[in-house]
Amino acid sequence: MTYRGGRLGRVRRTLGAVAIAAILAGGTGSAVAATAEGTLITGVLCMTYGSVNPGVQYSASYCVTGVALVANPQILATKIATPSIESSGATLTYCIWVSNVSAFTSAFNVHVIDIIPGSSGVMAYVQGQENWITATPGATVTFGYGSQPPWNAFRTLYWGSECPAGQTGPYGIRWVVSLIGPGKSALLCWKASIL
Repeated sequence: MTYRGGRLGRVRRTLGAVAIAAILAGGTGSAVAATAEGTLITGVLCMTYGSVNPGVQYSASYCVTGVALVANPQILATKIATPSIESSGATLTYCIWVSNVSAFTSAFNVHVIDIIPGSSGVMAYVQGQENWITATPGATVTFGYGSQPPWNAFRTLYWGSECPAGQTGPYGIRWVVSLIGPGKSALLCWKASIL
């Protein structure tokens, strides 16, 4: 049944106008997005029971729930080249900032792979990495390098040492950060000279 006149019609028109005004008022400015911190698992248990006495007939059903939050780390990565404008013969520093923005749980064995830009003869690796982890007790950074894609497999991989000085691309540099605690971060920096 549709009723367009009278009091119900006025209420619908008023609510519609208020909703449009709210959308227009909130539609300006910046937008913000966020992801969920984890997964909520809900377990439900239900049971039914009744009387065993034939003279009194009754039955009852009852359900209970148990919930658990499975917290996940949230890793964000940013890469910066310094300086952002340079000429041939200069040295660039690439820094990768890896942060765990989770408030609840640590991230373990975070693998970071960076590729020396360009093809052979454009850039060359300069030894002298700078790596650090902020306020995560017991955390370590191990690194290595390798060649031959796929980069996640590193068919030729050398652990515990930097790329040789002067190594040109395509070559991959790989770090493993053992632990990044909630709200903590790691900084991984390496240098290359422009040929």
